[in-house]
Amino acid sequence: MLFTYHSLDDHEKRVEEAIASIRSDLRLHVAAEPRRWTGWLARMTRARALAASNSVEGINVSQDDAIAAIDGEDPANTDRDTWRAVIGYREAMNYIRQRRQSPSFRITEDVLLAVHFMICQSDLAANPGQYRPGWVGVRNAQTGT
Repeated sequence: MLFTYHSLDDHEKRVEEAIASIRSDLRLHVAAEPRRWTGWLARMTRARALAASNSVEGINVSQDDAIAAIDGEDPANTDRDTWRAVIGYREAMNYIRQRRQSPSFRITEDVLLAVHFMICQSDLAANPGQYRPGWVGVRNAQTGT
């Protein structure tokens, strides 16, 4: 142990109990609804992640349309097939954010394949919910390696 401390005396124990009681009383009012990061910075962060993750697959959307996807609005400049892929990605990420709240949630092969299905269901050639057949590689866009 890095630090040692003395045992609480009776007065300190009463203060600790009073703080615990206040915290318990306030929890009903403060944490009555799940906290969700919904401000501008959260929207922008999610939109950028959505756009970047989809661009890996050659699915490109503008920043405005990425924000629209996060906000559940219609796209301004994105075609139907691309939009379906973007919405699939959004729904898959929302699913993971919801499921991770459960203490029993585990990322398993089936979860990964289900998320892959959600993301790729608009393109059956991408084998949604299946492993990709054949070779898969990653290329450094700057060096070509």
